[in-house]
Amino acid sequence: MRTYGAPRLSSITHPNGDYLTISTYAIEHFDAGNTRTHRLVIERSTSENLITAIYDPNNLAKGNNIPIVKYAYTNGKLTKVRRLRSTSDPGNPKYDDTTYVYNNSSFP
Repeated sequence: MRTYGAPRLSSITHPNGDYLTISTYAIEHFDAGNTRTHRLVIERSTSENLITAIYDPNNLAKGNNIPIVKYAYTNGKLTKVRRLRSTSDPGNPKYDDTTYVYNNSSFP
């Protein structure tokens, strides 16, 4: 047997027949009859394949294309996480920000 790259979890099956599929761009739930019931979408940068946003199934089901979490990077390092706080005005969603600073040269 030949393998390429590190192993990755690609699916989880529940004893009742429901299952999750896990890919680079989504985590999906299917019932035992193979009907997709939920879908969490993962947006990635094209250049470095870093996660840039996550969209939850509840908002997507409503046709709402507002990410629940956004990630920002500088030189490949995570510098900001924005967590959705409010969509009361869908044209101007409100986020809570967490900023990360890398200033210890011992830990590049």
